[in-house]
Amino acid sequence: MNAPSAVSSRPPYQTLVDSVWSKGVMECSPVEALRRLGVAPDFECGMQDVAWIHRRGGGADWYFVACGSKTNVTFEASFRVVGKMPEIWDAESGEIREAGNWRVEGGRTVVALDFPPSGSAFVVFRRGGKPNVKCKMKNVKLQDNALTLHSTFYTLHSLWQVSFPVDWYTGGKNVKTVTWLELKDWTADPENDALGDSARNCDS
Repeated sequence: MNAPSAVSSRPPYQTLVDSVWSKGVMECSPVEALRRLGVAPDFECGMQDVAWIHRRGGGADWYFVACGSKTNVTFEASFRVVGKMPEIWDAESGEIREAGNWRVEGGRTVVALDFPPSGSAFVVFRRGGKPNVKCKMKNVKLQDNALTLHSTFYTLHSLWQVSFPVDWYTGGKNVKTVTWLELKDWTADPENDALGDSARNCDS
């Protein structure tokens, strides 16, 4: 008695082929295919020579971003992440810090990155948070001590509150706070002599 043939129990070859290709074929690049399917780019950047990779783990999004520029460079990178605060992790120094300049725009998080020549960093999204300023910046590239501008500049329109403890060196907890229309050098403001003295004492 012959055993049943495994081949005879399978659908015909043509049926398998038709089932695989029934949804059609996109004759284009992967990036263009994702665009046609309505999938937003995971990472966007206006600078050249920027490479990146993304993985998820432990409830966090981990992006490694590297720039091949031979000079210091500042640029904005857009990540397909919302509702989380970006952190900058320096793999060389081990430093972890919150991104100083970022915003949420169009369902994405835009982060300003400052890299030295051939610089890189991890941009990590692991904690909830909201940006405390809304601004855009120039993408700039330092080259032979000259600035080459790559995009439009937007001024930060907000008040600045600057606070210093006035008697910390004697164990006190009093704080002096002033409000400025723009960020400036407090040592050059004659109206804030008391604040300047407090800051100098605190800084010494």
